[in-house]
Amino acid sequence: MELRTAGGAAAATAQVVVSADAPPLYVAALGTSPSAVSAVALVDTGAVPAPGTAKLEAVHLAAKAPAIWVWRKQPDFPTPVTFMFPHPYGMSTSYIQAPPGIWEVYVTPAGGNPAVNALAHLTITLAANQARRVAVLDSANTVRIAALDP
Repeated sequence: MELRTAGGAAAATAQVVVSADAPPLYVAALGTSPSAVSAVALVDTGAVPAPGTAKLEAVHLAAKAPAIWVWRKQPDFPTPVTFMFPHPYGMSTSYIQAPPGIWEVYVTPAGGNPAVNALAHLTITLAANQARRVAVLDSANTVRIAALDP
Protein backbone atom coordinates (compact mmCIF):
# COMPACT_ATOMS: atom_id res chain seq x y z
CA MET A 1 0.00 0.00 0.00
CA GLU A 2 1.26 3.49 -0.83
CA LEU A 3 0.17 6.87 0.47
CA ARG A 4 0.78 9.82 -1.80
CA THR A 5 -0.38 13.37 -2.29
CA ALA A 6 -2.71 13.93 -5.24
CA GLY A 7 -0.51 13.52 -8.32
CA GLY A 8 2.63 13.12 -6.21
CA ALA A 9 5.16 10.38 -5.60
CA ALA A 10 4.73 7.79 -2.88
CA ALA A 11 5.17 9.45 0.51
CA ALA A 12 4.80 6.37 2.70
CA THR A 13 4.29 2.67 2.27
CA ALA A 14 3.04 -0.16 4.44
CA GLN A 15 3.31 -3.84 3.67
CA VAL A 16 0.02 -5.63 4.29
CA VAL A 17 -1.11 -9.16 3.51
CA VAL A 18 -4.84 -9.78 3.45
CA SER A 19 -7.10 -12.68 2.65
CA ALA A 20 -10.85 -13.18 2.49
CA ASP A 21 -10.93 -14.95 5.87
CA ALA A 22 -8.53 -12.54 7.63
CA PRO A 23 -9.76 -10.19 10.36
CA PRO A 24 -10.29 -6.53 9.38
CA LEU A 25 -7.21 -4.40 8.76
CA TYR A 26 -7.08 -0.68 9.48
CA VAL A 27 -4.43 1.55 7.92
CA ALA A 28 -3.56 4.88 9.50
CA ALA A 29 -1.87 7.70 7.61
CA LEU A 30 0.16 9.73 10.09
CA GLY A 31 1.52 13.22 9.50
CA THR A 32 4.85 12.98 11.29
CA SER A 33 5.92 16.48 10.24
CA PRO A 34 4.51 19.21 7.97
CA SER A 35 6.21 17.63 4.95
CA ALA A 36 6.23 13.92 5.85
CA VAL A 37 3.69 11.17 6.26
CA SER A 38 4.04 7.63 7.52
CA ALA A 39 1.72 4.65 7.39
CA VAL A 40 0.92 2.00 9.96
CA ALA A 41 -1.25 -1.09 9.56
CA LEU A 42 -3.42 -1.99 12.56
CA VAL A 43 -4.48 -5.61 12.44
CA ASP A 44 -7.68 -6.52 14.21
CA THR A 45 -6.63 -9.28 16.61
CA GLY A 46 -10.10 -10.77 16.60
CA ALA A 47 -10.23 -10.25 20.37
CA VAL A 48 -13.58 -11.76 21.30
CA PRO A 49 -14.70 -10.81 24.81
CA ALA A 50 -15.85 -13.49 27.21
CA PRO A 51 -19.66 -13.76 27.14
CA GLY A 52 -21.29 -10.75 28.77
CA THR A 53 -18.07 -8.68 28.91
CA ALA A 54 -16.45 -6.00 26.73
CA LYS A 55 -12.86 -5.25 25.69
CA LEU A 56 -11.02 -2.01 24.93
CA GLU A 57 -7.58 -1.41 23.39
CA ALA A 58 -5.64 1.86 22.99
CA VAL A 59 -3.11 2.59 20.24
CA HIS A 60 -0.69 5.54 20.27
CA LEU A 61 -0.66 7.19 16.82
CA ALA A 62 0.32 10.73 17.85
CA ALA A 63 3.85 11.07 16.44
CA LYS A 64 4.27 14.65 17.65
CA ALA A 65 2.99 14.02 21.19
CA PRO A 66 5.28 14.23 24.19
CA ALA A 67 5.78 11.07 26.26
CA ILE A 68 2.29 10.05 27.39
CA TRP A 69 0.35 7.69 29.60
CA VAL A 70 -3.11 6.47 28.58
CA TRP A 71 -5.62 5.80 31.36
CA ARG A 72 -9.07 4.25 31.61
CA LYS A 73 -12.04 4.13 33.94
CA GLN A 74 -14.33 1.15 33.44
CA PRO A 75 -17.61 0.02 35.02
CA ASP A 76 -15.92 -2.26 37.56
CA PHE A 77 -12.97 0.07 38.27
CA PRO A 78 -14.20 3.66 38.75
CA THR A 79 -10.81 5.24 39.48
CA PRO A 80 -8.36 5.86 36.61
CA VAL A 81 -5.80 3.13 35.92
CA THR A 82 -3.19 3.11 33.16
CA PHE A 83 -3.44 0.84 30.14
CA MET A 84 0.36 0.66 29.92
CA PHE A 85 3.24 2.93 30.79
CA PRO A 86 5.25 4.12 29.21
CA HIS A 87 3.02 4.09 26.14
CA PRO A 88 5.43 4.58 23.23
CA TYR A 89 4.43 5.91 19.84
CA GLY A 90 3.14 3.19 17.52
CA MET A 91 2.36 0.73 20.31
CA SER A 92 -1.00 -0.84 21.07
CA THR A 93 -2.04 -1.98 24.50
CA SER A 94 -3.48 -5.40 25.04
CA TYR A 95 -7.27 -5.54 25.15
CA ILE A 96 -8.60 -4.85 28.65
CA GLN A 97 -11.67 -6.94 29.49
CA ALA A 98 -14.33 -5.72 31.90
CA PRO A 99 -18.11 -5.40 32.24
CA PRO A 100 -19.93 -3.52 29.47
CA GLY A 101 -21.03 0.04 30.05
CA ILE A 102 -19.52 3.51 30.00
CA TRP A 103 -15.73 3.67 29.89
CA GLU A 104 -13.59 6.81 29.99
CA VAL A 105 -10.16 7.15 28.40
CA TYR A 106 -7.67 9.89 29.31
CA VAL A 107 -4.26 10.92 27.98
CA THR A 108 -1.79 12.65 30.31
CA PRO A 109 1.86 13.61 30.03
CA ALA A 110 4.05 10.75 31.30
CA GLY A 111 3.66 10.60 35.08
CA GLY A 112 0.56 12.80 34.96
CA ASN A 113 -2.75 12.47 36.75
CA PRO A 114 -6.03 12.48 34.78
CA ALA A 115 -7.75 14.57 37.46
CA VAL A 116 -5.08 17.29 37.20
CA ASN A 117 -3.51 17.42 33.75
CA ALA A 118 -5.42 15.43 31.15
CA LEU A 119 -4.42 16.29 27.59
CA ALA A 120 -7.45 14.51 26.12
CA HIS A 121 -10.56 12.66 27.31
CA LEU A 122 -13.08 10.36 25.62
CA THR A 123 -16.23 8.72 26.96
CA ILE A 124 -17.15 5.55 25.09
CA THR A 125 -19.95 3.04 25.62
CA LEU A 126 -19.08 -0.62 25.16
CA ALA A 127 -21.84 -3.19 24.74
CA ALA A 128 -21.72 -6.74 26.02
CA ASN A 129 -19.64 -8.99 23.75
CA GLN A 130 -18.05 -5.96 22.02
CA ALA A 131 -14.35 -5.22 21.46
CA ARG A 132 -13.41 -1.61 20.61
CA ARG A 133 -10.21 0.27 19.84
CA VAL A 134 -9.35 3.89 20.52
CA ALA A 135 -6.42 5.87 19.15
CA VAL A 136 -4.41 8.77 20.50
CA LEU A 137 -3.97 11.16 17.55
CA ASP A 138 -2.17 14.43 16.80
CA SER A 139 -4.49 17.41 16.62
CA ALA A 140 -3.48 21.07 16.24
CA ASN A 141 -0.42 20.99 18.54
CA THR A 142 -2.10 18.76 21.09
CA VAL A 143 -3.53 15.25 21.22
CA ARG A 144 -7.03 13.84 21.01
CA ILE A 145 -8.60 10.40 21.41
CA ALA A 146 -10.89 8.89 18.80
CA ALA A 147 -12.76 5.60 18.54
CA LEU A 148 -11.53 3.58 15.55
CA ASP A 149 -14.17 0.88 15.47
CA PRO A 150 -17.92 1.33 14.97
